[in-house]
Amino acid sequence: YAACAARVVVMQGIQVWDSSNKLVLDSSYRTTSIFGSISISSTGTFTVSDDRFSKGTPFYLMDDFYNGITLVAVFSNNTYTFTLKNAGLGTYAPFKIYYGIF
Repeated sequence: YAACAARVVVMQGIQVWDSSNKLVLDSSYRTTSIFGSISISSTGTFTVSDDRFSKGTPFYLMDDFYNGITLVAVFSNNTYTFTLKNAGLGTYAPFKIYYGIF
């Protein structure tokens, strides 16, 4: 599941574009490395810092997503800041955010 995918193409690797047609993930010519994951079970703000982000293009993926949930991800200075908000449309189960580079 790609966090901001407008479309996904799978041939020799994976390519993901956002709604503005900007390529946000391309594993067809580089090796993708997942550094780790964080488990999210409530709304709030979560940060992940890793110096290895500087060795490629950072990305994140979620293992599930629920209607009414808003996830805002901001990347700056080798740190991802994830803010999760519930729009009041129901509850959700815990999920994971995987992060790494390509």
